[in-house]
Amino acid sequence: MSAPESLHVVNLAPAQVGICPGIQNSSPDVVKVANRLLQKNHDEFHIFWRDFAGHNHTAHNVLTRLALGADETDLENGFVDNKTDQRPRPPVDEQVVRELGTDGGFYKLLGEVNHYTNFLVFFEREIDQKGWREVIQEYCFGRTRNSDTLLARLFEGAFHPIIHLGLGVEFEQPSIIAEALSQAASDHAFGADPFMRNAEARALQIPDGTESRLLVDLIHEVRINEKTRTAARWDDFQWKMKNGVLGRGMEDIAALAAQYRVKPDTLERQTAEMISCCSYFAGAAQKPGKARKIDFFYMHDVTSSIFNTVFNRQSWIRVEDKVRLLEHKARFDLVWYATCGAPELHIEDIENFTTGASADWGWDEMFRVSKGLRDDGHVAKFVRAVKNGEEVSKEFEDETFPVKGDMWLKLAHMAYETTVGLPDDEKWLPFVGFDQPWGRVPDLKEHQALSD
Repeated sequence: MSAPESLHVVNLAPAQVGICPGIQNSSPDVVKVANRLLQKNHDEFHIFWRDFAGHNHTAHNVLTRLALGADETDLENGFVDNKTDQRPRPPVDEQVVRELGTDGGFYKLLGEVNHYTNFLVFFEREIDQKGWREVIQEYCFGRTRNSDTLLARLFEGAFHPIIHLGLGVEFEQPSIIAEALSQAASDHAFGADPFMRNAEARALQIPDGTESRLLVDLIHEVRINEKTRTAARWDDFQWKMKNGVLGRGMEDIAALAAQYRVKPDTLERQTAEMISCCSYFAGAAQKPGKARKIDFFYMHDVTSSIFNTVFNRQSWIRVEDKVRLLEHKARFDLVWYATCGAPELHIEDIENFTTGASADWGWDEMFRVSKGLRDDGHVAKFVRAVKNGEEVSKEFEDETFPVKGDMWLKLAHMAYETTVGLPDDEKWLPFVGFDQPWGRVPDLKEHQALSD
């Protein structure tokens, strides 16, 4: 049976440009192009261009470019860059869709990539009947077995589902929200659900009145603690999280993560803290003597961070659910820091970062350039996220925030300078806490000589 026509039409408005400050409303012609591209992606393409680690970035790419002031050409280029890898979404099976309407059937089919379309049709129909806000409340914040599991699964897949959901909420697009929930439901699991449950259970055992640990201190402790630092092994390959940190190291990382707790009255400050801390280890995880690089997975810690700001600004989300979202995000940042080898962090490599072509660029120029890059949208997402970090941190920055002041713009420059002109597989470096990936990175002096 063929996939049905979409139950949702993408309908962006010119005033919907996202939360990144300083961007003017898009023209109707630009918005029309964005609607067409997003609709085509929704109706025709699978959310996974391959079964394992093949996330369809088209919605991220188009909406982030739009938020940074893209024109029609920028949007078309972003779509074309992603289109070559896409595959059709699977056909719908109405019997399976009906089964998803039962608690047991829904839970049983979680993690089945080939059921993406069935989940999509199911969530579209739920949204049609109840509204997208109500569906998110029920399936992410309902405090049931299924909703707790789906909430945790939003953080699987290198944060792609939570990025997707955040964009859907930010731009108020039910079709994007249905895609996000379906992606979370059907993606492979690497242990987020048992980890979140373990950390939450441990946090409940901490005596009332005990202050949360500073997130930056917990990051440092992941490295100091031999068990968490060595939980991931190079020969785990793509299973460093599942078999390593959330396998043999589960109890150790959960015990650390449980010590990070969020209070409703410090939600905004702790959101800023989280963004500062993941930006810190993304930029400071450098190898002495080697050219500067940003870890591929740490980059996703940063690009997903903006959506806690998006969720915090939704009046329909209960404060206790905003608190839980932030705890999940910060705790999973610790997991990813460990998964990539818990590298030594050098804050001076952010503070002293020297740039090439972008040396004199401010934020407006960074927006202008990044929205037109042919790079799958990662630099644009990173730039937008660190600009948001600068904005939300202004009233809170103190000695406990590792990234502050002009370091935000330096991180944006770093994302651009360390990726521009390189093949896709050389732009970002995975697993920077291990020696092996650095073998293909030029020496710093050699790189600086070529840049002069």
